[in-house]
Amino acid sequence: MKNRYSIKIGGQSGQGINTLGKFVSKALKNIGYHTFAYREYPSIIKGGYSSYQIDFSPDNVLSPTKKCDFLVCIAKEALDEYIYSIKKNGVLLHSVKEYTFNQKAKEYIKKQKLRLYI
Repeated sequence: MKNRYSIKIGGQSGQGINTLGKFVSKALKNIGYHTFAYREYPSIIKGGYSSYQIDFSPDNVLSPTKKCDFLVCIAKEALDEYIYSIKKNGVLLHSVKEYTFNQKAKEYIKKQKLRLYI
């Protein structure tokens, strides 16, 4: 589908990922986009990383995509987990201080031509 995009927000459980995801989803709806949003979290009782993905388009969106166009991470564990879910020419925005990408991640970033904003 043309003009379809996906944003994934990742962080530690309890960092407000759900709240931020709902806020972004509602803002996209308010400016006229159709959205499909879902929350993903590990199957542990407390803690760990989680994500909230929002797929949006001017047309109906009936399911999520496997890869996202934009990844926003506010925790190291989420960044480690979700970096490989970014599409080619995608954008990574993170606020993890002094984060160092491993060799596999560096190769993925180069191969997929990702744009990084730190």
